[in-house]
Amino acid sequence: MHTIEADYLVVGAGAMGMALIDTLVTETEARVVVDRHHAPGGHWTMAYPCVRLHQPSAFYGVNSSRLGSDTIDQVGWNRGLFEVATAREICAYTTASCGSPGCGSGSWAPPSPSSPPPPPSSMS
Repeated sequence: MHTIEADYLVVGAGAMGMALIDTLVTETEARVVVDRHHAPGGHWTMAYPCVRLHQPSAFYGVNSSRLGSDTIDQVGWNRGLFEVATAREICAYTTASCGSPGCGSGSWAPPSPSSPPPPPSSMS
């Protein structure tokens, strides 16, 4: 078993985990993320392709990296409203954000398939 020492342990790289990590690495030397999924993004990594945000893209994500272009859609069901990102766009965004200055400059590493995380009941 490999032991990692950490001042902060954020389990999960979903929206809230990414936001906290973004702040921690901006204000501290923190650089480790633990997540059971193959990429950052939380449930978006498993969402159906047709799923979109339920709010404008500009309101979602981490402070150090903007999601979307803050434009108003000109066609389609969202015409006249600010753009809303798709699951694929959110996954690309969260992966790219982990390489941004506010998210640890490439600190994301997927878990090793040979060493799955312990079940929640064994964590203390």
